[in-house]
Amino acid sequence: MDKYYVGSEIKFAINLEQVGFDMDNDDFDIEVRHPRGSVKASKGEQTGPLVIFKEADSSSSDSTSSDSSDSSSVEEGGWYAIVNTTGFAAGELKVIATAYVVDANADEGVRQEIDVKSLCTLSKTQ
Repeated sequence: MDKYYVGSEIKFAINLEQVGFDMDNDDFDIEVRHPRGSVKASKGEQTGPLVIFKEADSSSSDSTSSDSSDSSSVEEGGWYAIVNTTGFAAGELKVIATAYVVDANADEGVRQEIDVKSLCTLSKTQ
């Protein structure tokens, strides 16, 4: 697991796959949980300590390296999040993704699919 310091801004790839779900067309939420709390954002939110965005397609081949263990390079047209860890408690960070899958058989026609992954370990700076 990668190690970062409290105050880092960590960029990571989001790749949610589920039958009947399309990240470009359907809604999803991302929560980043640290030992003493969490931050949460919805697809497309561009404010706060957690932002979720789609990397713009580009005709150039300037791929930059990602700081996340979930991705080794920035994929054009892919979904990403950046979390500012200022004020977070040191310890393990977890990402909780909730995909809202359209399903006629589900309650109110939308089914929630939740997945939890470890993102990294945060340490205090010396």
